[in-house]
Amino acid sequence: MLKSITYTATILALGALTTLGCATKSADTHEYIANAMIPDADPQPEFEDDSVHDHPNATSTLYIEVANINPEFAAMMREAGVEDELSRGDTLYTVFVPNPDVFVPSMLDGDGDDAERRRLLGYYVVPGRLTSSELTNMKQAPTITGQPVDILTDEPGTFFAVNQARVLRPNIPATNGIVHEIDTMLLPPDHPDAPGLRDESPTAFVRVDVTIANACELRQPRAFFAFDSATLRPSAHDSLQDLATCMTTGPLAGQRLEIEGYTDPRGTAAYNKTLGRERAEAVKGYLVDKGVLAKQVKVRSHGEKHAHDEQPAFWDFDRRVDINLAAELTR
Repeated sequence: MLKSITYTATILALGALTTLGCATKSADTHEYIANAMIPDADPQPEFEDDSVHDHPNATSTLYIEVANINPEFAAMMREAGVEDELSRGDTLYTVFVPNPDVFVPSMLDGDGDDAERRRLLGYYVVPGRLTSSELTNMKQAPTITGQPVDILTDEPGTFFAVNQARVLRPNIPATNGIVHEIDTMLLPPDHPDAPGLRDESPTAFVRVDVTIANACELRQPRAFFAFDSATLRPSAHDSLQDLATCMTTGPLAGQRLEIEGYTDPRGTAAYNKTLGRERAEAVKGYLVDKGVLAKQVKVRSHGEKHAHDEQPAFWDFDRRVDINLAAELTR
């Protein structure tokens, strides 16, 4: 567990948020780097004495990295004054940034109340530079608003979530902290719309093994299916097209894939087994249409077999299709 994330840092940050001004910075172009969903957890994370001088490889500030991922979210942070807090030269922070495709600015406008807007935006910011390994050793992380976010991982360490938000891309370094990109909005638990973030997340996603993602330079895809559906969304096509190219003429030409379907525990076991297979077959069908050999792809469904029956917070992650490498294809 943690040594101390410093209650003092939280109080100082809270105080700073009450007197924030505005500043202007520009966003640079950011290249996505394929990464594992969760690196191996460090059983004894050490960040208590971490400083802005300990990470010389980082070249951009937190605010720049946030703007590279989601310029609109960064602009709201700037207008609310939260950027000033992130720009303090001697303090490290962790920021969770919603992917632009899921960003809903109206959720963070605070009904026109400046203090409420700062509170909602501050809920995305945690004192200290917390990597995925450090976060996955925690049950909660205190934000600069004083309200914690829940950190969720399943037993094998496959899933990493902040409240109900799946981490799409962890550990983006900055000179004064670290950024994690997430796949939905965050709201404090006392916000009236907070329960709906979990209840209204009717999506299933495709998870590409990190070996494939690195070899093909793929960004981890987001939601590919609607709730209770095996029809691929148009947004899935670009990622799958890149994978198909990699499997036909790219670095993984001639390799074999295993595509496995999973569902959450709702519905009957037989129905979920069928739904899991239909989703996996839909991914295979798209790849084959784009030139991947049918014999390169093996499909199977686990249905609800590995679902988190008593943990609804994980049901979003149970609805997925996994793509992994199998043995090399013999031609």
